[in-house]
Amino acid sequence: MRKIVRSVIEAIIKNKNNAVLATFLLVSLMAGLFSVKVGSDTTEEVVAQEIALKKIVQISAGENIVGYVEETPDLFLIKNKAMENLVNELGYDPEVDILMSERTVVDDGKLISTVDQLVAKTKDVLYSSIGEIKQAAYVMKIGDDFTVALKDENDLKEVLEYSQKKYLSGDVKVEIDLSNDERNSMVMSPKLTISKEEDREFDAVSEPEDSEPGCETIEASFANDVIIVKSFVEEEQIADVKSAEEMITKENAKKKTYIVQEGDYPQVIAGKNEMGTHELYELNPGLADRDQSIQVGEELVVMVPEPELSVVTVESLTYEEELPCEVQYIENPDKFIGYEAVQYEGAPGIKTITANIEKINGKEISRTVVGEEITKEQDPKVLVIGAKPLPSIGATGKFIRPLEKYIITSPFGSRGGSHKGIDLAAPTGTIVRAADGGVVTRAGWYYGYGYIVIIDHGDGITTRYGHNSELLVSAGQYVSQFEAIAKVGSTGQSSGPHCHFEIRYDGVPVNPSTVCNF
Repeated sequence: MRKIVRSVIEAIIKNKNNAVLATFLLVSLMAGLFSVKVGSDTTEEVVAQEIALKKIVQISAGENIVGYVEETPDLFLIKNKAMENLVNELGYDPEVDILMSERTVVDDGKLISTVDQLVAKTKDVLYSSIGEIKQAAYVMKIGDDFTVALKDENDLKEVLEYSQKKYLSGDVKVEIDLSNDERNSMVMSPKLTISKEEDREFDAVSEPEDSEPGCETIEASFANDVIIVKSFVEEEQIADVKSAEEMITKENAKKKTYIVQEGDYPQVIAGKNEMGTHELYELNPGLADRDQSIQVGEELVVMVPEPELSVVTVESLTYEEELPCEVQYIENPDKFIGYEAVQYEGAPGIKTITANIEKINGKEISRTVVGEEITKEQDPKVLVIGAKPLPSIGATGKFIRPLEKYIITSPFGSRGGSHKGIDLAAPTGTIVRAADGGVVTRAGWYYGYGYIVIIDHGDGITTRYGHNSELLVSAGQYVSQFEAIAKVGSTGQSSGPHCHFEIRYDGVPVNPSTVCNF
């Protein structure tokens, strides 16, 4: 009897075409039409036991049962739909995966799940497999290396406002707008707009330390490439406003290329870049061995302190500048050519200038004049100049003083005996004359002398004229005594405008005061 009942049930399940006949037989058995007794079991008990053997499908996500169904569904679609719902709920793809599986089990009265219920429970299993739920944030990348995440747009704008606030001059404020990048709508870039103080909503800012009185910021931008995206990050990666402000404004030493300028030497270059001379030597191998012969235009590596986010500002400034006097000349036939004497000092004029000053992190990098107006005319200066021809070219054997008016600031043999000449202080631009006739053997930059002129007078006698601002002769040129050869300056290792004057016999320095009667 058990075999008959089992066969009927299997017919119902497996052979749908004979389902009607099989069902009739089963019902008949249950009604007692075939009353058969096996041992102590009744036909009704056997039928009940066989019905309990009906099979259903158990669906699992990983090790978790998510439901039961009568027919196996498309597990791939269920998982994909569950993942899609999870991504929509979180706002990001958590990049988790699980194995969907099925197996046939006996139906012992379990509830049959709908597809939507399977999707919902599968989504719950996916969610529970995420290690840490990420938080929505604004992620800002500065340049190639620095990244910081902030909680929301307000925090981001507050940090960006703080980064440039100390570089603003005048009664102005800056407003920050996050606009979508034209090439990628997922990326935002900050745009800065300057407005007058009347519209501002926060306290006035202090003037930058190196800002000139009267400056007012008219433009501001960031020197670095700054991109911002909305993203999801782990909670501990989100910085508070104060920490982010400190990170992007803290100055860190970075390598930069420095181009040698007129008057530079290692100590000056190091000072300009706020670094030690030994650091400069370490960054530029071999420099220590030739520190007195570096050339204008040469490139050196320096370390410059810079914040992570550099701010470019343009300031408008109106200021007055002197107009140099025009010069009128009166010739004196009793004085040698090259002689100059002021007969009337004159008076400079004044012009009012409006300029736009571009700065990076508060340091001026360029100045463009956008307007000028003369507010006071200048009064010409009158100079008496010599018209008497110079002596014939060649050495006379007697030396004159290279400057007519001067102050001796450092005599021969001073500084512990190391001073090999005499320093004659005079205003920048004062004419320097040849102490005697001869041939110019050097006219150019020469170690700590700066711009120098060296004249060979024959018989092993030479003179040197150092620290000039301008050279009026060139190497190989023959000059006469009294001839103008340079103008006083402060190039090379110099603490102020002066002419360093030397006389040498066979290369040995002698005291100029004993020769020229200083």
